[in-house]
Amino acid sequence: IINELVTNAYKYAFQKQDLGLIRIELKKQDEGLQLCISDNGCGMPTNFDIAKAKSLGMKLVNILARQLKGKAHWENDSGARFIVNFKESAARKVKA
Repeated sequence: IINELVTNAYKYAFQKQDLGLIRIELKKQDEGLQLCISDNGCGMPTNFDIAKAKSLGMKLVNILARQLKGKAHWENDSGARFIVNFKESAARKVKA
C-alpha cells in the first residue's frame, strides 16, 4: 500500500511544481490503525472514485486494504491524502 501510494504521488502530484512533500503516517486508533499517505501536490480530480479505479495500482491498494479487514478512502487537503483504516493483526484473527 505504501509503495503504491508513494510511487503515485511521486509520479503525478508534482508535475507543475519543483518541490513537493510526501508524508507517511501510521496512527493507533481506538478501533485499530490508520495509515495516511499525503502530499502537497495538485490533488486528485473531484470525480475520482477509489472503489471504481481502473488502474492496477489503485485496485491493488483496495485489495490489500480488504486483506487487512480495512477500507481505503481519499480526500483533497492541500494535495491528495489517502487513508487506510484497518484492525491490528490480533483483532483481525478474532472471529465475530
